[in-house]
Amino acid sequence: MEIPPELLDAQNALILIVMGIPGVRRVDVGLREDNGVLTKEIILRVLVADLANIPPGIPTDISGFPASIIERNPEVEVDQRRLSPLVGGSSISNLLTNGTLGGIARENHTGELRGVTNQHVLGSDGVDVIFQPELTTLPRLPPTGLAP
Repeated sequence: MEIPPELLDAQNALILIVMGIPGVRRVDVGLREDNGVLTKEIILRVLVADLANIPPGIPTDISGFPASIIERNPEVEVDQRRLSPLVGGSSISNLLTNGTLGGIARENHTGELRGVTNQHVLGSDGVDVIFQPELTTLPRLPPTGLAP
């Protein structure tokens, strides 16, 4: 299923709007849920800690794309050990996003090892501090460059 680049642009804009709001866990792109059943419609999703206490200021759409509010309140995982060597499939994050390290590759010209992941995992905003294991299961750090 193809995700339009405009939807990813809208996701980035929504991140700037809502990630400073207490109770907002993250913003992602995913399938709409309708009464607990996933549909085929790709939308923006704002993940909050508690649907009974939705924080104010979350838009219902941005740039013409709908945004759905979903409750996600992850628990701290038991296995928070640091892996050495780090291998593909490990959990990683920066201060704004998290996901899975796809693998390790060797850079052709220098021979240095590089982590390989998807753009939606770490973004392409020049952030160079990567955490392993991911930070999102730990107390949230304030995002840099965003309004509190």
